Amino acid sequence: MKVIGLTGGIASGKSLVSKMIQEYGFTVIDTDEIAKDILNNNQEVINKVKRFFPESYQGNNKINRKILGEIIFYDQNRRMLLNDIIHPLVKQIVLKTIKESNDEYLFIDVPLLYEANFSNICDEVIVVYVTYDTQLKRLMVRDNIDEEYAHQKICSQMNLEEKKMLADYVIDNNGSIENTKQQLIDILKQITKGRN
Repeated sequence: MKVIGLTGGIASGKSLVSKMIQEYGFTVIDTDEIAKDILNNNQEVINKVKRFFPESYQGNNKINRKILGEIIFYDQNRRMLLNDIIHPLVKQIVLKTIKESNDEYLFIDVPLLYEANFSNICDEVIVVYVTYDTQLKRLMVRDNIDEEYAHQKICSQMNLEEKKMLADYVIDNNGSIENTKQQLIDILKQITKGRN
């Protein structure tokens, strides 16, 4: 089995590429969905979040993820604390899924792949890349926010230029969807070459 990591930056188009990979018949493990599930259903995690991020607790065993997101966005220490609570559990589930999978190629969609050290469980990594200007414009439109806030959001993540340098494959998503699709097709051919 070959495990391929998929990552990018906020508003880089990673979700679009993830969807395309699934359309080509490959399995994609979505770590965002796993993290959401943990926040909604893991009692130990809910208790920790309630203790360390009481502003985000809305009663009835429910965490308000929007408020939680705002808290960790503005406070790096609390962001790291939340990551320390959730990331090990996400990784545990991903490793279990990999172990139980019969897929020849398994893709893992991880927004913070390098930051959370998921690269060490991947054989290869694809980074979905856009320039800072493209990222800024798309984020402003997507989230209906001003330039300053969009800039802060982008800067709260690892620089896409750095991710690009670390990747095995880079999809340049500055152009059309068709162009992105063609790059993905070429990469999938390289990943699966030697397949019977």
